[in-house]
Amino acid sequence: MSDGKNDGSNAADLIEQGIAAANLGQNKAATLLFIKAARQEPKNLEAWIWLGRLLDDPAARRKCLEMIESIDPQNLEARFLRAELDRPAAPVAEKQPQKIPVIQPAASTVAPPPVQPATQNAPRRDWRWISLGACLSVCILGLLGIAAGLLLWENWSGVPAPVVSAPGMENVFVEYILDGSNSMNETLPDGVRKAEAAKQTLLDKLKTYRPETNVGLRVYGNSIAATDQANSCQDINLVAPVQPGFQGQIVNWMGDYHPQGMTPIADSLRQAIGDFTSGNGHLNSVVLISDGHETCGGDPCALVKDLKASGLRFSTYVIGLNVDDPTRQQLSCIAQNGGGVYQDAKDSGQLKQALDNVQQ
Repeated sequence: MSDGKNDGSNAADLIEQGIAAANLGQNKAATLLFIKAARQEPKNLEAWIWLGRLLDDPAARRKCLEMIESIDPQNLEARFLRAELDRPAAPVAEKQPQKIPVIQPAASTVAPPPVQPATQNAPRRDWRWISLGACLSVCILGLLGIAAGLLLWENWSGVPAPVVSAPGMENVFVEYILDGSNSMNETLPDGVRKAEAAKQTLLDKLKTYRPETNVGLRVYGNSIAATDQANSCQDINLVAPVQPGFQGQIVNWMGDYHPQGMTPIADSLRQAIGDFTSGNGHLNSVVLISDGHETCGGDPCALVKDLKASGLRFSTYVIGLNVDDPTRQQLSCIAQNGGGVYQDAKDSGQLKQALDNVQQ
């Protein structure tokens, strides 16, 4: 795998290499690649998000957090990172010096005395008056110090440095499919518009995922009205890929959610399942939220059955939003053939509960 030293490597290539290295557990190599990407493009949000997730040192992660917030003050990943950093972690802090004694000097280079007082004592808003170039220099020096410490530890002890990314959710891949058909403008029995209930419930659910979770979103029927039936049946868009770091992109896109089209469920499922990458231990799940049945001539129930029979590894979970009996029958079949569960949701409260059940 390239380490990004070639002059021809741009930031996008470096990030792609870094993600591949992180997925293989090569976190030191990934960290250096993301540092190089940030050097080339100081405002590259994805590079800073990955660095904030991979680094083990709290001071360095806070530097990355400040960079993320200076680029995108409303970023959802920054909210996750800040909540994680502010969570008490005394037991972890006590154990780290025993496991990684060499990292202690490196950690001190992340926040040298000239910088630390300003970061701790000044109001957060003053950080944005510091030039982006100066901030980048401080962060990179600290990050390189940590990387050097990890390399020294491995060379001195003969034992590979510990993985610094948070474990537990790296093998979880979830892609939501959101119904953008015209009928989502109807009102639920509790007085909430279907589209608004789906939007708000999904946004709330995203906040519960850890940052390293692979979460994506597809939507159909949102861009082309049902009056243009042929084109509306092709209106299936990937809002965010099934990768870490795109929750904020989903949040930002929700402002453009305006249901108006047809319901191409079969093609949406085919594309969503195709978004998953193969891998041992991958838990691939499609979560479909729909208030209607297929209206573009496809057979989503048979499609899911055939894809399962072909050996593809995935599960389908379906939530029917105040649906009638024929629709419920089709949506339930999709879930059953995909090895998942179907749930009815007659109002916004039941929709929230259904999504909670899926995540469990």
